[in-house]
Amino acid sequence: AAGAAAAGAAAAGAAAAAAAAMRVFLGLLAVTGAAAFAPPGVRRRPVAPARTSLQAQYPDDYEPDIVEKLFGFFFGDKEAEPLGLKRVTRDSAPETWKATTTEFADPVPGDCREGAFIRPLMARTSMEKRKLKVVYDARRDGWRPEAYHGKVDGTGPAVVYAKTRGGAIIGGYNPKGWAGYGEYRNSIAAFLFHFPPGVKDATQAYKLPKVGSAGLSVIDAPETGPRFGPDGLFVEMSSANPKLAISRLGNAFERLPGGGLSVFGEEGGAVELVELKVLAGVYGKDEIIPYKDAIPGQLG
Repeated sequence: AAGAAAAGAAAAGAAAAAAAAMRVFLGLLAVTGAAAFAPPGVRRRPVAPARTSLQAQYPDDYEPDIVEKLFGFFFGDKEAEPLGLKRVTRDSAPETWKATTTEFADPVPGDCREGAFIRPLMARTSMEKRKLKVVYDARRDGWRPEAYHGKVDGTGPAVVYAKTRGGAIIGGYNPKGWAGYGEYRNSIAAFLFHFPPGVKDATQAYKLPKVGSAGLSVIDAPETGPRFGPDGLFVEMSSANPKLAISRLGNAFERLPGGGLSVFGEEGGAVELVELKVLAGVYGKDEIIPYKDAIPGQLG
């Protein structure tokens, strides 16, 4: 009797193992396709699989990798909205991703002149479809830190737009704006840009995304002008030389094509600016300006 019971248990175990092996085989078949198991010289007719609910959120050419396929076979299709919560995508939260260098924003009616000029660079940002206006102009408001922060603090995400003595147009995007609290702004979506002299098409400009993590994208010090990273682009606005700007790329922001170490291009790591402006969004009376009422420590 004991022998019969042991034999039965062994048979049951073998059956379970066979069933498990069959599930694995079917899973591999589903993942790799029947063509992978065709006899030599025999070609199977490919059948296009139905798109899952998760695939429906992505472009038509979206193809899950092998891990996703195996997970889906054994555990079922991933829910598009698990527990009723929508997944974060690049469309719903674009600034949780690094700045794009291959997509360009469409024109926005009502942009200021500078905003229209750099508009293509605003693709995949919170400002992509919002009109831009000049909130600070150094020629009009003064080349002083207090004048700068008096105009830009609390205006929300903004763009620095500057022109060098040598004719290059440079600047950067600060996704969290300024508050003048002497803190760091962390955002993977921040970027710098460089228009070589003579370039008038923003799609031909150089866009330099953040390097590494989101940390130290912008240093918001009340005693200086704009500062992207420790040294990506810094306009100190000292009383001795208020128009001096310095740059060293590679630490916080990508280098120019060819390895250029300065956002000023061939002008070197330190230049004199002849123009400096900040562009911010235009908001309706009942709209909330992002980060406008941030308290110290909230914008890091």
